[in-house]
Amino acid sequence: MSCTQGAMSCTEGAMSCTQGAMSCTQGAMSCTQGAMYSGSYGQYRGSYELYSGSYGQYRGSYELYTGSYELYTGSYGKYRGSYELYTGSYELYSGSYELYTGSYELYTGSYGQYRGSYELYSGSYELYTGSYELYTGSYGQYRGSYELYTGSYELYTGSYGQYRGSYELYTGSYELYRGSYELYRGSYELYRGSYELYTGSYELYTGSYELYTGSYVQWELRPVHREL
Repeated sequence: MSCTQGAMSCTEGAMSCTQGAMSCTQGAMSCTQGAMYSGSYGQYRGSYELYSGSYGQYRGSYELYTGSYELYTGSYGKYRGSYELYTGSYELYSGSYELYTGSYELYTGSYGQYRGSYELYSGSYELYTGSYELYTGSYGQYRGSYELYTGSYELYTGSYGQYRGSYELYTGSYELYRGSYELYRGSYELYRGSYELYTGSYELYTGSYELYTGSYVQWELRPVHREL
């Protein structure tokens, strides 16, 4: 979930990023300094198949966020863009035990890289909970709260390695209004967690990290000029 430079980059003016609250810290899964919302999260597409023995099956495809946008702030404000917040279909089943086969790639910034395959997955999970209302037109409004993925897990890869941890990928709420005036409020937590990774008799990496946390309240009243 690395961030790319450019997307919704910070410009001087109403929506500028200040050091501290909206800064990205260095470390595992670090990202470049992004902006108000989507630049820090990038793009995620994928498909998955989860099979839990005789208990059920989970298949789905999802596209979390795709879009392009251009943001200007100054004496006049201009916003262009298109976006798709969440599309997909899913069938969810959770049981006491699940079997998951696949491959993964884990990257921990300056600490190294880990690739492998695994078999056993046990734990509890909640894939998506929340509600949202999306409206776009001459004026745009978005309200919602969501919890993308929370859970705990234990991963065992035979006699070679073990991975345990807990994580919270994204939780937050926000309210965005664009019209003659602009109001933005929100609190968010991008990724925080702790993990412990073992390979054989050796310990590759243990630690805790917090990639980005912050909260802000911004009241902004400014005229908006729209080109026809």
